[in-house]
Amino acid sequence: MKKIVFIICMVLCNTLLAFAQNNQEIVYLKNGNKVKGIIIEEIPNTSIKVKTSNGSILVYSIHEIEKIISPEDEIFQKKFRFKQYNNNPTYDKTGYKGFIDFGGVIGIGNRGDGAIAVSTTHGYQFNPYFFFGAGIGIEYHMNWETFFIPVFADIKTYFLNKNISPFLGLKAGYSVYDGKGCYINPHIGVTLSSSPRFGMNLTIGYNMQKAKINDRPKNIKNYKDNMAINGISIKLGFEF
Repeated sequence: MKKIVFIICMVLCNTLLAFAQNNQEIVYLKNGNKVKGIIIEEIPNTSIKVKTSNGSILVYSIHEIEKIISPEDEIFQKKFRFKQYNNNPTYDKTGYKGFIDFGGVIGIGNRGDGAIAVSTTHGYQFNPYFFFGAGIGIEYHMNWETFFIPVFADIKTYFLNKNISPFLGLKAGYSVYDGKGCYINPHIGVTLSSSPRFGMNLTIGYNMQKAKINDRPKNIKNYKDNMAINGISIKLGFEF
């Protein structure tokens, strides 16, 4: 009989413990902290009293509390936020924005030339759809054996306010250093953002560089000032 009574008591204790745990709440405070426990007293529009799992009794003014939810609701909200991100959420993309691009150019036409290119752009994202900035790059054209340093304005138009969005862009300016001349690079691309302030993009475009070179290229026949070096640009970029 004693064993049966003991077993019944244990079952009741476990049931009460589980019930108490299920009745716990999570109190989020406006200072960023959160407290988990059972609300044992509540004075409407004034304060609440919380008993934590270690037996402490805490009292909070209603003005200190941001929200109160159950542990199940917290798990649901985390799952919902994860699902929302994977379903391509919107971002508040405004303010300063920078880019670093790496890639190259595949020459096309009689005067086309392959090149290795790197550039950086800094500017302002006015809204999720429009960016304007200015940048500088370095391009080394291999057959021409010439460095160009384009200084350019950069405009981008995004089609979607999502973490994945296609866009159109245009870089236009003038190259200095050994090779000089007008520089134009219209391009299309797609951006993938892991947060409102960081992402990656892949672009393909048409690269046109007018060439006025201090030392005449050895490998280019019938060279004339302001010849156009045309090519297809492919670049991988980082946004921050």
